[in-house]
Order: sequence, then C-alpha cells, then structure tokens
Amino acid sequence: MYTQALHIAELDSLVRAYFQVEDWILDLGWPVYFIKPGKNLDSSFKALCEKLQPLGLTPTLRRVRGRVALRIIPLPRRKHRGRLLALSLFIATLGTILAAGYLITVLDEVLQRLDPTVALNPLPHLLGYAVAMVSIVGIHELGHKIACKVHGVKASPPLFIPFPPIPWFPIGTLGALIMQESPPLRRNDLFDIGISGPLFGFLISIIVSAIGLSLSYPIPAQLIEEMEQGGVSLQFLPTPLIYEALIPLVRPDLTEASLIYLHPVAWAGWVGFLITFLNTFPVGQLDGGHVLRAAVNEKLHLILSVLFIVVMVVMGFLVMAILAAFIALRGHPGALNDVSPLSNLRKLGLILLFVMWIASLPVPLMLWL
Repeated sequence: MYTQALHIAELDSLVRAYFQVEDWILDLGWPVYFIKPGKNLDSSFKALCEKLQPLGLTPTLRRVRGRVALRIIPLPRRKHRGRLLALSLFIATLGTILAAGYLITVLDEVLQRLDPTVALNPLPHLLGYAVAMVSIVGIHELGHKIACKVHGVKASPPLFIPFPPIPWFPIGTLGALIMQESPPLRRNDLFDIGISGPLFGFLISIIVSAIGLSLSYPIPAQLIEEMEQGGVSLQFLPTPLIYEALIPLVRPDLTEASLIYLHPVAWAGWVGFLITFLNTFPVGQLDGGHVLRAAVNEKLHLILSVLFIVVMVVMGFLVMAILAAFIALRGHPGALNDVSPLSNLRKLGLILLFVMWIASLPVPLMLWL
C-alpha cells in the first residue's frame, strides 16, 4: 500500500511513462500533473490506473482553467455490502410484495365481481403480481449489474427495498439499488451503467404490461352505476403514454371510451413504468443523472438537476423531488477520466433516454384501478 511519504519520484516516473507532462505541483502532499492530451489519452489513463490501483491509489483527469490536470489520490474505500444483507432485504421485500398482492386480489371486491375466478382461487393472481413486481425491480438492477461487470466496476448485489402495503397505493416495494464499490473509469462507462437499468426495466415493463392488459377487464356501465350508488368510487390513474400504443395492440376489443380495471399483473406493469419515469429524470445520482453527468461537466449537471427538480415539483412528485434534491446536493463526481468525451454512439443514446422518459410519462388516459 502506498503512502504519501513513499517515493513521489516513483509516482512521477509512472506518470511520465504514459503522459507528456507540461508542469506539476504538489497539492496536500499528492502530485498534480498538467499533461498534454494525445490520441491515446483513454488507453494511457487506463494503463496508469491498472498500475496504481493495486497500490491503493488512483488517477483522476479533470479540466482546470483550460488545462488537463492528472491528480494522484488515494483510492476511495467503499463499504462492501455482503450477500446476507441482500438476501435478508429480498426476503423482506418479497413478504411486503405478497402482502400488497393480498390487498389487490383477496380483499379487492371489484376485481372479484369482474372475475369470479379470483374469488374462487386468488392465488394465481396474487403470485402473478408478485412475480411481475419482482421481475421488474430485479431486471432493472440486473441491467446495472451487467454494465458494472462489463466495465470492471465493483458493485454490491441488488438491495431490494421493502415497503409496507398501503391500501391506496399497494405496491410492497420502493424498488432496489446496487452500490458501486469502485468508481467508473470513463464517461462511456458511467453512461452505460446509468442507462442500462432503465433500459432493462422499460423493456420488462412493456412485457409485463402487455400480459397484464390482456388479463384486464372492461368495466360495465351498470357496475359503475351500482358502485356510485353504493358510495364506492374508482381510483383514476394517470397512465404511461406508451399505453396508447399497447392497448390497441393487446386489447383491440376495447374502444377509446372503454374503462379498464387493471389486473394485478397490469398494475405491476404500471408501477414499472412509473419507476422508469422517475429514475430517468436527469437529476443528481438517479439513473438519468448518471447519464447526464456522463455527457456534461459537474457545474452544468448541477444546474440541470435543479431545473428538473422544479419539474418534479410542478408535476406533483413532491416527495421524490425532496429526495432528488438531497441526492443532488451531494454532487456527482463523474468518472475518473472526466476529460475524454462521450462517444458519438452514446450521445445518440441520450435520445433513447429521452424517449423512455416520454413513453413512461403519466398522462390522464381512461384507465382505472
């Protein structure tokens, strides 16, 4: 393990083996080199990382007043989250998801009136919801985990977040997360890690929603009248914009005027799009924030984060806006190499992020729960 006292000259020789040094200074006892960037900046930086990290050190690249500064710092130590914690959280979350499934199947009188088989045997519907919900949350995090693995970024197992089922919003989980235990090397790596979760989650939400909508029920006008007379009101849901395309494909038997009562699996798909929508906000260290930080500098990232927090508030996601503001205030360090630009292909990928955000946008279509 390196210490500050251990041969600055040796560090100097390592840096000069890969970069053309124009000047250097000591900052808090650690060297900062002002280098001349070349065609092989990425590969040279990666090679230097591989030399330094076994010693407990890492380089960073930043632009400082128009110059490229390579700083040598101690490798950040991040707490390792073990498999036992991940397993415990998964079991707890599975329990709260099953409890939410119980609320929207066994205790749902409207669903049982629309589909008598639910009253006779609610278990397949309950388990369908649980499998759909775990799949959406798990596959979202699997996307992040695969990207971390591809780019050599150490990360914790998925940590599911249990949430007690609430009668007016029975979901049973607040999603999941993985904790990065080593920093991404390049902007490209940060982009891939950020976008992979929403992309995987968006695709599985389409599949789950298609299955769920095929199982959902048109609400007879007579039932609506009976419920209104009995003082029971249906909860109106703003629904993902993509449902305008899904419903005609999956349920061509329904007209635009039809009201749909969501099957529990369709409810899981609805929640999946909500998770995608909130996560793709380009704020702080949300998934969209990672993607944005891969494309812009730290100052512009903070400005845009504040702007989109205001958008959250205007759209009514107050609790999420408060959480996002807290995350944004922590800043975003970016990749170790913050100088090499994002690849052109990934710049096009910013359009993909925007498309997923718009497609998941909740709008007031005629869907009900």
